[in-house]
Amino acid sequence: HCTRLFDSGVVDELVQSRLLVPTTRSTLRVEGYPLVLEHEFVPHVSYPYEWSAEMMRAAALHTLAVLATLARHGLTLKDAHGWNSDCR
Repeated sequence: HCTRLFDSGVVDELVQSRLLVPTTRSTLRVEGYPLVLEHEFVPHVSYPYEWSAEMMRAAALHTLAVLATLARHGLTLKDAHGWNSDCR
């Protein structure tokens, strides 16, 4: 599924729209994992309990923008919330 996201251009579109941090397929190989991704380093991590109301609003609008982009490709998000920051 992730490979299809790259091959179809969805990842590039999200990155160009600044809806996703720059992400590339890594040449790194890890036994048991068919794909390793590299993301641009984000220097500051914050958590929803630290966010002001305006920051929460911005996060919600950002999520809606991602959903709108994905919908154009027949895709959607699953279980999107502020505590779901890793992809397994």
